[in-house]
Amino acid sequence: MSSQSSNTESLSRFPLWQVITPVRRKVILAMALAGLAALTSLGALLFLAWSLRDLRATPDAIPAWPLGGVIGCVVLTFVLRLQAFNTSHYAAFHLENILRSRLARKALQLPPGVLQQMGSGSVAKVMLDDVKSLHIFVADSTPLYARAIIMPLATIVILFWLDWRLAIATLGVLAFGSVVLVLARQRSEDMAQRYHKAREQVSAAVIEFVQAMPVVRTFDSGSTSFLRYQRALEEWGDVLKTWYHKAGFSARFSFSILNPLPTLVVLIWSGYGLLHYGS
Repeated sequence: MSSQSSNTESLSRFPLWQVITPVRRKVILAMALAGLAALTSLGALLFLAWSLRDLRATPDAIPAWPLGGVIGCVVLTFVLRLQAFNTSHYAAFHLENILRSRLARKALQLPPGVLQQMGSGSVAKVMLDDVKSLHIFVADSTPLYARAIIMPLATIVILFWLDWRLAIATLGVLAFGSVVLVLARQRSEDMAQRYHKAREQVSAAVIEFVQAMPVVRTFDSGSTSFLRYQRALEEWGDVLKTWYHKAGFSARFSFSILNPLPTLVVLIWSGYGLLHYGS
């Protein structure tokens, strides 16, 4: 009972994992392959550094083993990334098929009054847009999550092994960028709800206009019926512009800080300072 309750609590904390239950094993496999690809790419850099050190020590000798390690790690990285890409995308397409089939069967079991109360726009958004949005999470985000977690952790371990001061400098950049990103996400929660509501209104207006097309052709020129769709589309555009205006700078700033280039600049500056002061 305790294990079941713990599993339920973990799923409630991460609802997307409960949605992707039918393909969870494939997703975990794709994440594992992406994590291994991150480790092999880091191993290629280590072998490259080993090769440069050997060339500096003995310029006349070719470092065969380090160069072989570089080539092997690069090949493994491409193979593992490709396999992770294929596994996650096959899982995403399979999940879309399963969810749309289940939603269609559930919609057939609901009373007509419930469907009419929900509105055709909401139903279409769930079956088309929301399910399609899951494709990005399953196919693209999950391998990137594994890579984004394993790569920094392995890098920090290596930096602590080389010099703990370099690791502290790297963690400082990561902490600063993470704080800015968290602040940007807190500001965008309310705007995300407004954005999804505006999309539902646009979908409902489109479906209503298409369904009423025979009546429009007979009794109206189309301008009056098209006005509701135009208003919904303008409201959606206003929400989107407001969202970009509020969260645009903080999101771009945090992403620029979390890019490899600022971290590399900090590491070079820290390493130069340590060498300059002889420590």
